Amino acid sequence: MTKPHIDKALALVWAARRKVQGHTGWVTSPIDYATEATQVISDLKNYCFRTVNGKAYQVSDTFQGNANPVEIDPSYLSVAAYTIFKNFTNDTFWASALSGAYDLLTKDTHATMKNISYPNDPHSNTTMTGVGYWSDWCGLDPATGNIVTPPNNRDIVYGYDAFRIPYRVYWDLIWNNSASAKTLLTGSIRQDFINMWNTSPQAIFAEIWYDGTVKGQYEKSMMTMAAYFTLLVASSSDPTAAEMWSAKLAHLFTQNPGGEYFMDSPNTSGQFVGQPSYFSDSWMMIGMLLKNGTWQNF
Repeated sequence: MTKPHIDKALALVWAARRKVQGHTGWVTSPIDYATEATQVISDLKNYCFRTVNGKAYQVSDTFQGNANPVEIDPSYLSVAAYTIFKNFTNDTFWASALSGAYDLLTKDTHATMKNISYPNDPHSNTTMTGVGYWSDWCGLDPATGNIVTPPNNRDIVYGYDAFRIPYRVYWDLIWNNSASAKTLLTGSIRQDFINMWNTSPQAIFAEIWYDGTVKGQYEKSMMTMAAYFTLLVASSSDPTAAEMWSAKLAHLFTQNPGGEYFMDSPNTSGQFVGQPSYFSDSWMMIGMLLKNGTWQNF
């Protein structure tokens, strides 16, 4: 899996910067963060990308060197980090990686792919063409650079992987003032979210078939948050975003003696009964940092 290595490299870059800047607790550290960061970034470049038609594409894991098609999880593409790696290493490879990422994220919204097998479901093994939503997984044809059905029986719905893409692209916008990020988030995905919200009942559903129809008739706040700040890109006073905030997101805020947080789906068993659930509430926290502009690039 390439995603955690991107996060590791980014953390080491930040640590190296803080040490150079003389921050207390960092400047006296015996760890050479810059060397560590450079090594991880080099490993990412050498083992976690495939180059097609002059663009580098981040793949799902280190086993994709000779795969055809190449397996890719679009939500792993941490586009904001690529620019940071380029500035840190002065390696133009990361400009190619950024170009490849936005090429894939653009193509993935309107490709034609085949669903996996779903028992007793009419969508099983059907072919769908995208209408603007990203897919949890996709394949990359290493000869043409086109998006194709992913290998290894991977799902193509917009769901628990793909919802992370707006977060990652929005990072690139606020950290790097990326024009590509703004273009992507003000494109067809914006209207898709507006159309979904304006269809009764007002909701951003958690799972969407690749053709835009609803798969999972339930909500998750982290998906609503992704739609919310996607709409803010076009206008900070977007009326649909304001409705999402007041009707859904604001009601999830919880205050108690243990702290303040957004409660989505509290745990129901074990020692953490009633407490926030790790995955959804972590993304809600990230969403709030992005919304407020307080997620810093150190």
